[in-house]
Amino acid sequence: KGQVLQPMQPSRPRKIQPTDTKGDRPHRRIPRGIRRSLPPRYTGLVPHLTREQSREIDRIATEELRIPGLLLMENAAIGVAAAALELAGGSGHVAILCGPGNNGGDGLAAARHLSNRGVDVRVHLALPADAYRDGSDAATNLAIVRAMGIALREDLDLSRPALVIDALLGTGLVRD
Repeated sequence: KGQVLQPMQPSRPRKIQPTDTKGDRPHRRIPRGIRRSLPPRYTGLVPHLTREQSREIDRIATEELRIPGLLLMENAAIGVAAAALELAGGSGHVAILCGPGNNGGDGLAAARHLSNRGVDVRVHLALPADAYRDGSDAATNLAIVRAMGIALREDLDLSRPALVIDALLGTGLVRD
């Protein structure tokens, strides 16, 4: 208890040089090798957390700051849905692959937000719905998705989505 997190080490940014000018603003050319891998509106460094750092942040948020897990899940879902809207660009459906844990709950909550914005969402459950623990945050979001009438599938027939959201495994995965 009371463990201090080490500062995150951001990945090293690639230098992007202005190559031309258009009016008063410089025109920047992104090197070909990274152009396709950058999300739209790339803003700079992306921090990376280890599994332990991520779990410790969750512990501090829930135990010390008393933020309910369902609220953390909701905030994560809002961020995922915003990124999905930007990446999918309104073309085609969005497939969300959900496991029975908290990461799957994040995916289910993101499905709600996307559906509310008019996106054709297809939720694929990795396990049958009864595998979601009663009373868990993921089960709560599953019940809401069902009440909203969002179709749930128990197969992985993705049929060419515009975007796939992986909400299968998170930091809680333990392997023997």
